[in-house]
Amino acid sequence: MYFSNFLPVAALLSLHISSSLALPTTTTAEEPHQIEARAAGSSADPHLLDIDCKGVEEVCEAQCLAIHCFNSPAIMQYNSGVKKANFKASGAKALFSSGKVRMDKKGVAIPPGHPTYTSAEETSNESATEGGKGCLLVPVSVAHNLAEGKQYQTQLQGKKVAQMQYFKKKYTGLSTSTPYCNAYMKNVNDKAVCTGSKSRDDPMNFIYRKTSKKNGNAYVFHKMKYPTDKWTKNGL
Repeated sequence: MYFSNFLPVAALLSLHISSSLALPTTTTAEEPHQIEARAAGSSADPHLLDIDCKGVEEVCEAQCLAIHCFNSPAIMQYNSGVKKANFKASGAKALFSSGKVRMDKKGVAIPPGHPTYTSAEETSNESATEGGKGCLLVPVSVAHNLAEGKQYQTQLQGKKVAQMQYFKKKYTGLSTSTPYCNAYMKNVNDKAVCTGSKSRDDPMNFIYRKTSKKNGNAYVFHKMKYPTDKWTKNGL
């Protein structure tokens, strides 16, 4: 009697355990934006800011050129308190809009095919610790510079980048007109795009860094040359 009752119970228990083990476990894959939202904001885990380059191509190209070919920092620390000082230290103010005589004195020029490129793109953001002195500057459209800046501010707010946290830009909306960003986003170690002959208006021919030297009352700017020149926080 004991064994006859035990065997069916044991069989039922075995079936219950087997069916429990066989139940599928379900996991929900996280979307990229969910993963990015968890970024710690450290230099090892920076916030990713999505920058759509469509319509502001030359601004993105200036940044990618500086990062990919001249070692400008891709990861930067947000620091709104240094914005005003960095803008002054970089030499960006009126750099490409002061007239040919003044620009010749400073040693800078704008692409002849783009006479409206009179705004200096600070390739290391002025609201970042890495901005300011040593920042590489490239002439771009005023309107496009402002448009990219709005994207940057929107992304800072949307990704909740706090003061002194780190961020990195991710460039999207790329095309054949963004060769430096294409190369940077594809393979940071492939520097082929930095070499070879360049067209007359290529940004490689118009990337500068402020020096401590003066020509009269104007600071002289150094034209960067690949591969000998590299970004440094303290400039030349």
